[in-house]
Amino acid sequence: MFDSTLTRVGTLFLVLVLGTSLLSEAFAQNNPRGNRGRPAYGQDNQQEQAQVQQPVNQPFISGVYVGIGLNTYQGDLDSNPNDNIIKHLGAAQLDVTVGVDKRFGEFEQFGLGAHLSYDRISGQNIRNLEFTNNLLSLEFTGSYELPYIKQGLLRVFAGGGPMFVISPTYSGFPEEDPTPEAEFEELGTRVVGSFVAGVLVADKVRIGARVSTTDFLDGHSGIFGDGPVDLLGFITVGYRFNLMNY
Repeated sequence: MFDSTLTRVGTLFLVLVLGTSLLSEAFAQNNPRGNRGRPAYGQDNQQEQAQVQQPVNQPFISGVYVGIGLNTYQGDLDSNPNDNIIKHLGAAQLDVTVGVDKRFGEFEQFGLGAHLSYDRISGQNIRNLEFTNNLLSLEFTGSYELPYIKQGLLRVFAGGGPMFVISPTYSGFPEEDPTPEAEFEELGTRVVGSFVAGVLVADKVRIGARVSTTDFLDGHSGIFGDGPVDLLGFITVGYRFNLMNY
């Protein structure tokens, strides 16, 4: 069970790394690595004086993020027991995210954030078992901007919070479990936990994985010996409004 889970987590991480590498390379071609905003020696003193004279009072919220993208559900009813990346992408569904953050430290390298994400997931397997579900995740994260790279290019984040499972539907589920290792539970609206980790590229693209604390997002556990939890990969393209500039 855990080997399958590690395989799925590894697949998501591979997609995350590849996506991040491609985006980073494209960004770096147009924006060569800088000195992370530090003024050069001997620069005009007027600029330094202007920085000193900036208002001390800053808004409590540093930025607001709004984005839309895709999620890839990986679980017992994902119709993809071999975890083929292409099939996962072909079955991707809607992901919408809004959030706020607070950044602090020199050059804002640290951050705290809260994001609300909506994900629509569904699946069907060869036994004609089907489900649909709506997930609303409230996630509290910490973030860190990677050093020695162009300022604002890459920021890693991790955290977790409650996941609201809203109005799931099921079809074809038997009244009794057909095998000892398989379990069916047509659970309704409820709250579970989730963990999230990923990277933010250029304050626009969020790439990561969301891991639930249950294996019953799809109402089933035990098909093909899958792991003890359901997973979602996601990639969201959006915009971060920097409130520190106003």
